Amino acid sequence: LIDNGHTILNSITGNRDLLPNVEMQFIEADMILVNGEGTMHHDASTAQQLLAILRNAKTLGKKTALINTVWQSMTINDEIKDVLSDTYISVREIKSQYEMYETIGRKVDLHLDLSYFVDVPTQNFEHKDLVIGKFFMQQDYRPENIPVLDIFKTEWNECVNTLRNTDWFVTGRHHELYAACKARCPSTVLSGNTWKNEGLFETAGVDIPCGDGKLLHDEIPNFID
Repeated sequence: LIDNGHTILNSITGNRDLLPNVEMQFIEADMILVNGEGTMHHDASTAQQLLAILRNAKTLGKKTALINTVWQSMTINDEIKDVLSDTYISVREIKSQYEMYETIGRKVDLHLDLSYFVDVPTQNFEHKDLVIGKFFMQQDYRPENIPVLDIFKTEWNECVNTLRNTDWFVTGRHHELYAACKARCPSTVLSGNTWKNEGLFETAGVDIPCGDGKLLHDEIPNFID
């Protein structure tokens, strides 16, 4: 945004409780931009909060944008159709693009997750045969003496460079999958709480199955093989 001449009045990352503190800047802004990421699915309460932000912004006469988002199993009513009717929308994968077209009648833009476009300088890390990431539906799968990667505790550059020096990676987390793609690291992927992992593969036009996110720990090695 800055590179294209825009000024960011404020950026709220991961804590919508701070929104009341920046209401005055909503009035000053020309556009309110919402990064949907993995939130907009199954009528989740956080999804409703983000839609409310867009609705309030439109009430103030502001341009609105919903970007970088999944869109799955969201109930559509006239109010939501109105909110989204002239909001710029871009999704991260083709399944969400199809769903948007079927539910609100628009072919929205499709762009890969923003993380993919971050330049990551190459660094030399210790070579690893196998690394295990994070999962969504179960306690983490942790074979003995196997290195662990945690997207929530590790900087993006370190994630990518770790996987650049890894032979095989197992994960259920969407941004860890993106790190593997960025690193060109062969991977085994389990499903998450939405179709975003499957959607990325479908967008790429590759027939790669995702393991059931509810696989038992002793079943995961068989799926990897």
